[in-house]
Amino acid sequence: MRFNAKKCYILSIKNKSQRFYTLNGHILQQVQSNPYLGVQISEDLKWSTHITNVAKKANSTLGFLRRNLRYCPQEYRKLLTVPE
Repeated sequence: MRFNAKKCYILSIKNKSQRFYTLNGHILQQVQSNPYLGVQISEDLKWSTHITNVAKKANSTLGFLRRNLRYCPQEYRKLLTVPE
C-alpha cells in the first residue's frame, strides 16, 4: 500500500514530546486536530473542535437557505417552515 506523505499527519495524544517522523523522505506535519471518519479528533480528546466545525457548517447552510429563499413565493416558503 502506498501512502501520500502530504496527506499524512502526526496527532500526539498521550506523548507531548516533539519527535519527527518521516515517510518516503518527507517529514510529517504535526497537527492539533484532524478529521477521521467524519469526526474531528483533537489532541486533548475533547469534543469542542468537532462541535465548533459542525456548528459553522450548520450556520453556513442556514445562511445559504435564508439568502436564496428570501425572494421565493410565500406558498413555497410555507412548505419549508417547521410546524409548531
